[in-house]
Amino acid sequence: MNEPAKVLMTQREARDCVEEINAGINNIRELIFDLYEREGWSALGYESWRECAMKEFLYGQSHVYRLLAAAKIERNISPIGEKRALPLAKNGFSPRGENIITEKQLRPLEKLTPSQQREAWQQAIETAPEGKVTAYHVQKVVNKMIGVEKAEKEKKLLGMFPKEVVDPNFQAAWDRLLTEIKNIRALKWKTMSRETAIKKIDTLIALLET
Repeated sequence: MNEPAKVLMTQREARDCVEEINAGINNIRELIFDLYEREGWSALGYESWRECAMKEFLYGQSHVYRLLAAAKIERNISPIGEKRALPLAKNGFSPRGENIITEKQLRPLEKLTPSQQREAWQQAIETAPEGKVTAYHVQKVVNKMIGVEKAEKEKKLLGMFPKEVVDPNFQAAWDRLLTEIKNIRALKWKTMSRETAIKKIDTLIALLET
């Protein structure tokens, strides 16, 4: 099924939307998303969304971008026809359409793909202590999901090695090297970049091939 064509904002609609956002009366996050998606910034004469965000809003640009990112995630995880989350609701959404999901709750989901975002949010709803979906709990769900994905990738990579006889001394050296690389990666590579680490591994491969 094709999605309905996007209806662009008129200049009047865009101006009214900006005024509502700056007044902070209604749902700012949804208004910002609407202005972005329906290209209200263009209707106001700006060359880009960024230019509009810099000049039109009373809020800091970084805050506006956080709200826009949260709105995009919310649209992705929300069922059609329902708008807001309610921690105690089984499906996670309020029948009253209240603005209950916070930007902080949605922020951890930015690291995931759209399908993962929906899966993680559902898990957060189902496993939330006392039915309260906090930002901390969402982050825990996301961390677990990312950790499982990394573990599966590592298992797949290690499984690529053929099952051959390996000298015990080489195996011990390999195990130590692998452990140290995992440790330094967990520490965000400390003062060394990931690119430098890859170059070092390439040097090791070249040494083994000589």
